[in-house]
Amino acid sequence: MSQQAPSEIPSLNLSRILRGGGDVSGSGEVTSLELVRDPVHEGEPPELINIPLAGSVKWRASVTHVGGDEFWLAGRVEGTAVMECARCLTPTEVEVKGRLESLMRHKGGVETPRLELGEDEQDVIVFGDPTVDLSPFLAEAFAVEMPPTVLHAPDCRGLCALCGSDLNGVPEGTCAVGRDDCPHTEHGKALDPSNPFAKLRGLVDE
Repeated sequence: MSQQAPSEIPSLNLSRILRGGGDVSGSGEVTSLELVRDPVHEGEPPELINIPLAGSVKWRASVTHVGGDEFWLAGRVEGTAVMECARCLTPTEVEVKGRLESLMRHKGGVETPRLELGEDEQDVIVFGDPTVDLSPFLAEAFAVEMPPTVLHAPDCRGLCALCGSDLNGVPEGTCAVGRDDCPHTEHGKALDPSNPFAKLRGLVDE
């Protein structure tokens, strides 16, 4: 297997195996990943969505000629994503490991690698230039393995529904900003109209 030198751009040059078959591989690290999404309106450029990262992301990939104009791409991508805690919005690091597996097809005239639906209803990476930029495919493989939500701590208390203050680190029964009507204090709970004892409290006050 031919090993290519590491590059800041995650790409593989397939010139040799386009001519004589075989396989080629490469690896490296990137400091950014961007998801490519189709534009909302026709004629507009694709939308690029940046994936927040903590440090660099490592990748490794190989392409093997499987016959005719078809090749098999296999690889891995791993790193640390930064997501917002679902309760308090605190930036939270999440370890992510993704796998890249796809059929590739060489087609002359294709300037930028793209996904097409194959005869078996599976996505095929179609490319024309022998140097294939793997950036969008690595980003997709990485994003697929990111959890839909994350908590910065299992016992995260979230944000106050009244003022939006972070409740983590604030003693139970107290208000983060000192409000007398805060629903997290005993006095505030008594004032809450949904509290079944609120009316009784009013009678006692009278």
